[in-house]
Amino acid sequence: MSIDKNGNLLVGSWGQGLFIRNPAGIWRQYISKLPTNVIKNILPAENGFYLAQWGHDYRDPVTFYGYADTLFHVYWGPIETMRPNDLAIDGNGVLWVGTNAAGLYSRSSDGLWLNYNETNSGLPTSPINALEYDVNERLWIGTLNGLYYHEGNSFKRFSGTLLSGTILSIQIDRANNKWI
Repeated sequence: MSIDKNGNLLVGSWGQGLFIRNPAGIWRQYISKLPTNVIKNILPAENGFYLAQWGHDYRDPVTFYGYADTLFHVYWGPIETMRPNDLAIDGNGVLWVGTNAAGLYSRSSDGLWLNYNETNSGLPTSPINALEYDVNERLWIGTLNGLYYHEGNSFKRFSGTLLSGTILSIQIDRANNKWI
């Protein structure tokens, strides 16, 4: 669930597609225009919003709805079983996708996908449950094996005290406080 820049309430469902409630209180449901009716996560963006979707046939897209053309644009990942859990966008417009079984992906504005996982980046075994950017443009990454962050070209494990090593959600407030 999320609120976009226009004040619309965006609600994803597990099997019933996307529901949008406009500021006047009118609901619309989107199923047929989407590649799958399972919405795992929603990320508002300046010019639209992204949907992390899971397919029943294990084809798992990230879908972008653009305000300018009012169309759903489907981005199929480099592997079919990507299972996107969470999404984030950096200051350069790179889309980051935390997956359930394939590590962390980045998608550049020209469509190039890169994968970061336990064998090439220092991130622990999948899944990547949560992604969030702080005010310093540092990407925070929640996993089943702790909290990590991406800074420059490397991934580092957070060394502070946490109540649990299983990180399912991250929120960062305006004062740059991390809520884990």
